[in-house]
Amino acid sequence: MNSGAVGLPDRFYVLAENTGTFDVVTVQRTPLTNVDSVLKTLVQDTPFLVPRIAFLNKEYVHCQMSGKMLTLFVKIPFLNLDTFWILRKPEGDGETRPFIVPIFIANDLSFRVSPKWVPPADQMAIFFMVHYVPGTDSAWRYSHASVVLISLLKDVKDHFKIPLPNIYTNGKICMGGSGEALALDTKMPVLENFSAALEVFQKATWNADLLRDNSRESIERIFRLDASDNKTQLPVPKDWYKLCMKISNQEFIAIPFHSLV
Repeated sequence: MNSGAVGLPDRFYVLAENTGTFDVVTVQRTPLTNVDSVLKTLVQDTPFLVPRIAFLNKEYVHCQMSGKMLTLFVKIPFLNLDTFWILRKPEGDGETRPFIVPIFIANDLSFRVSPKWVPPADQMAIFFMVHYVPGTDSAWRYSHASVVLISLLKDVKDHFKIPLPNIYTNGKICMGGSGEALALDTKMPVLENFSAALEVFQKATWNADLLRDNSRESIERIFRLDASDNKTQLPVPKDWYKLCMKISNQEFIAIPFHSLV
C-alpha cells in the first residue's frame, strides 16, 4: 500500500487488542526508495520469507531473512556444463545409444562442449542462492554462494548436493577469485551483486576441483547427452536421488523451496 497516497502522517498510532487488554503501537512511516532499503528494514531475529521480491532472467528472486543474514535465491532453468566430455558406449544399464558424459579434465580422448543441462521439471528443481551479512557501512556484504537440488517427487522431499565438482558437500560453490571480488565490492546494490554472482556461476567452466571419486558413477548416470549431436539430453534415472548426497544445512531447511516451484 502506498501510505503517502492515502494521506497517512509520518507517525501514527494503532490500538491493538492483546488477550483482553489493549496495546498502543507507534508506527513510524519511512519511505523506502529501492529494494536495498526494503531489505535493510526487514532485518530481524524471526526468520521469514519474502517471495518474488524481484524479477531476473524470467525467474522470480526470493528473499529469506534469518537473524542478521539475508539470503537471495532463484530457481535456475538450466546448468551450463562448459567442461570436458568423453564418449561412452552402452554397457547394459538400459541405454542403447552411444552417449557422452562430463569428466572435467583434458586428456587424449576428451573434448570440450558447453551444453545446457535442464533438470526434469517433474522430478527436480535447482535453486541458486547468495548469502549476505550486514557490513560495517550498513550495506549488505556478500558472504558466499550456494546451489541446492530439490526433489519434486511425491515421496522424496529432500535437499541434495548436485553431483558435480566445484561444489562443497554443504552446497557451497567454489567461486574462486570472483567470489572474493563480489565480497570486496560493498558499494554494489544487493540485487546487482546477486545478478553478478549468478552470471559468474552460469558462465563458469567446470573443472575437477572438489570432484569426489565416488561421485563419478552418479555424474555419468545423470548427466548424459546423445553422442549423435552432443546436445540432446538423455533421460535421468528415476532413482536419481539415490545417486545424490543429502544436504541437511539449517540454512536450506528453513527455506520453503517446494512452495515456490
